[in-house]
Amino acid sequence: MIKKEDFEKYLPDIVELNLASENIKDLFLEVSERIVTSDKVCNQQAARREFAIISKQWERLKESLVKDGTDFISNGVFPFTINYCPFLYISTSLLFIGRLNKGIDLGIQGIPPIKIICIMLFHSVESVDKNKKIDGEMDKFNLYWNNLLKNQSFIEGFMNIESSERFLELVSMTHSYLEKRRYPRYSIHSIAYCNTISEEDMLEKKEKVEVKNISLSGLLLQHNNPFQVEDHVGVNLMLEDKVIYMSGKVCRCHEIEEGERKVYSSGIDITDISKENRLIMEEYLSRLQ
Repeated sequence: MIKKEDFEKYLPDIVELNLASENIKDLFLEVSERIVTSDKVCNQQAARREFAIISKQWERLKESLVKDGTDFISNGVFPFTINYCPFLYISTSLLFIGRLNKGIDLGIQGIPPIKIICIMLFHSVESVDKNKKIDGEMDKFNLYWNNLLKNQSFIEGFMNIESSERFLELVSMTHSYLEKRRYPRYSIHSIAYCNTISEEDMLEKKEKVEVKNISLSGLLLQHNNPFQVEDHVGVNLMLEDKVIYMSGKVCRCHEIEEGERKVYSSGIDITDISKENRLIMEEYLSRLQ
């Protein structure tokens, strides 16, 4: 699951909403002029030269490029990656996403006009390998962008946002929607014992709470004492005749009225659960479907 706090890490370096080119060759040149404005580019002339070469070689390259990106291009999205860009600073990468309000015909039968171009640049193959080794960072990045660029709601949203400042909001909304589809929530009536975990890793007194809904990614709890957003919590959850333990982070907490008393409702994102306990949850949820 990709957390909200990770969004900024995966955001593009450049978001361009007003690409004006009317053909793909001019588009590469136009994009190069946007890319050279990045502080990740150490040689603007070399960057322009690289994209000029791609522009000239488009007719020779287009069949293979389109074949590699078929899943995206069918939705009007053109993904493009260059693994060797010495015009970038060492060990860096650069991500560009741009919008073509008129769309561009690639000149290939059966392929719709492209409306979005997404370009990923790496300084070198070593840069790619470095990202692969860092806690599966490349896999997370690819999953993040594959989900976005194949999602019709994101594509339509990107085609309609009025400014690049709205991009983060669009990404957040899209991933929230994808997460709900991936891990559907079910209403239940169960109890759990919950405690906050301090920075010193000392467990505070457990509080009996009500579990209002559940998914493989989180819980909705109702309780008497408020949590703080970002609190880390431990949860002993009662599921039928089993007790399973997990830890999580409070993503929201607000006060509600229940009759004459005030209680609190908190959303918990699960951050750690054993394989055995996750399997128990999966089996339990499968019976609720």
